Amino acid sequence: MRGERSRSGPPSVRFEASWCATDLGAYRDCAATYERYRYESLPPLEAAQFTGAFQWLGGTGEPIPEQVTALSRLAEDLTAKGVTLPRDFVTYHADSKLALTLDEVSVTGCWTDISEPLPSPVEPGAFLVRFLRDQQDCVLWYLYLRPTGETFVVDSYLDYEYMYEAQRDGDWTDTDLDDLEEQTAAITWSAPSFEEFAARFWIENRLWLALQNNELPSAEPQLRDYLRHYGPLPADSASVEEGARHGRWPLGQLARAMGRHGRRHTHDHERGSAEGQRRIHVRRNPPAAVPALLRPRRRRTTPPCDPRLYRCRRSRPGPGAIVGNLHHQGSTMAVGALAVLSRRTRRR
Repeated sequence: MRGERSRSGPPSVRFEASWCATDLGAYRDCAATYERYRYESLPPLEAAQFTGAFQWLGGTGEPIPEQVTALSRLAEDLTAKGVTLPRDFVTYHADSKLALTLDEVSVTGCWTDISEPLPSPVEPGAFLVRFLRDQQDCVLWYLYLRPTGETFVVDSYLDYEYMYEAQRDGDWTDTDLDDLEEQTAAITWSAPSFEEFAARFWIENRLWLALQNNELPSAEPQLRDYLRHYGPLPADSASVEEGARHGRWPLGQLARAMGRHGRRHTHDHERGSAEGQRRIHVRRNPPAAVPALLRPRRRRTTPPCDPRLYRCRRSRPGPGAIVGNLHHQGSTMAVGALAVLSRRTRRR
């Protein structure tokens, strides 16, 4: 089973493998903002290309001095704890050409936010490092670092940095960090390495834009080959994605596309009967997304989707962020929208 070796470890710690993402037009359905797709159902990626050089993304550029310094401190901290920060992670986040690439392509407003080392709630000696989060904290992605040297990417709907702070301060949360079974279920294996995670995230988000923008025929072969895993590509991609009309982005369509869960929403988790997928359901409110595109909000840590946590969560600056929250000065939806519009403007 693909991913089995990377997920394996002590018998008591075994994570379910799935990919948390959105739809790919008519090729892969999504009932809400995100859905968990069985890892074995995903298009395979050629492992040989993931050498740490990010050649599939055009290679590396110049190092960013302040990022090199900050990541070096993080690496030293992790080394003192008995785990290792993977080289591909450092290369990406400290490089002028690569850093924030995932933020720029994200169609759900995900943004880079690197945490300090967080103890694994299920495995003594292992640590988590958060590196990417959805704009409404519906899902957060972490490096999972084991003392054996094994590293991989996981995701969770829990913000463990906040959970540990709340536990320390005696604040209420709706999760028990000491419950091994509950915490194991809250963490999902996503990819065997950071670079492979980045590649799949980059491909799928660019594919979503190509389908919505009616630009599938001109998409590069790598993207088209990925989509063929789900079915043959028609000659006219307009028949694939009904929502991509005229290849343009009127405001209403932009709000539906970039503000998929708006600013007022709730969600719950359920297990789909068809393929055993866990769906993250969001009550969409497209009109609520329009103000977010036009009126930036003050910088703050976004609340998680769970309305119970929303009521108890304190407003606080993002602690320990290594990569500055550049894409969170205003609405992350607005950033994503502007990135799309700027690319289209440059083409003209």
